[in-house]
Amino acid sequence: MMLNGVIAQSFTSSVASGDIIRHRSFLSYNQPPQIWGLEIQLNQKQDTLNSWKQFWGHPQLSHHLHYFNFNNKEELGSVIAYFPTLKFDIFRFQNFIFSYRMGTGLSFFNRPYEVESNPTNNAIGSNFNMIISASFEGMYHFSNRVSIFISPQFYHYSNASSKIPNLGINTINFRIGLQYSMNESSGLFYKKRNKNFPARKFIGHEINFGLGFRQINIPNGILYKVPQLAYLIHYNRSAYFRLVGGLQFEYNYADYYFSRHQKLERNMAQNSAKDLSFKLASDLIFGNIFVRFQLGAYLPVFDKEIDEPISSLLAINYTTKTDFSNKRSWYVGLGVRSHKFVAQYLSINTGFIL
Repeated sequence: MMLNGVIAQSFTSSVASGDIIRHRSFLSYNQPPQIWGLEIQLNQKQDTLNSWKQFWGHPQLSHHLHYFNFNNKEELGSVIAYFPTLKFDIFRFQNFIFSYRMGTGLSFFNRPYEVESNPTNNAIGSNFNMIISASFEGMYHFSNRVSIFISPQFYHYSNASSKIPNLGINTINFRIGLQYSMNESSGLFYKKRNKNFPARKFIGHEINFGLGFRQINIPNGILYKVPQLAYLIHYNRSAYFRLVGGLQFEYNYADYYFSRHQKLERNMAQNSAKDLSFKLASDLIFGNIFVRFQLGAYLPVFDKEIDEPISSLLAINYTTKTDFSNKRSWYVGLGVRSHKFVAQYLSINTGFIL
């Protein structure tokens, strides 16, 4: 329920410079000495009696337009992107506010991998990719209108292995910028969190069905399916934050067909495609949207060698409930499974909370 509407609108422009993190030794492009970028954003903050906004301290919603030049025109080129973020204030000291910001969106690369014209870019295999952004931000307010900020920033670009090669690009940058506030008063720089929203039901159960899509081995090759089934237990710490743990089984058809191509027997190929893993996650809900951050550990129950025992998942989901206090609900969402910052597959998931 929104009572007062938008109370704080601002416009930000910034410049950034940093480096690409070379997270795999077999990345074949030439490492640029430095990268640089520009970013503009429109920010808004609302003062409402909406419970989830009170719980999270009335986070700021921002819309970003982003350009980065990778200082390697022939192999990496440049990228433009749009992504929304939420900014959460951590603490305030007089006119200085320290915050955390996260978001995800869509990016476009002008120099992806091409067999003939760009064979050494094994990081990005398609023009369109996801962008994931995470940063800390220190902002000093000179007045009610003008502020300056500095921000260490992490960006990840990837198509979630929907088109190979897709080792992805990770960057660390420092961003500095100016913010002009259009209608913000001095008393509204900072809102403390209201944590008094306990969950009425502490333990819940979830049945999760998923279908992943993964391309391996051959550029422009077949897109293989990865069906998944999971049983998870929820522990609701509050109405807007919960811990999740359980087991997930998946069958990776890409691994099966690759193993058969390598002349392995059928039972060995089937074992190579099966995975059972223990999952541990946290869910954060913002209205009808909740974000899941998940780690997984593969269990040695099948006759196969586990090269990378730990996986991670970032998923954004739409749910029928606006908090975690209700007993029954369902959700549908999109997630990216990764190993060591390299996406394994993109997955569509739906879950039923019992």
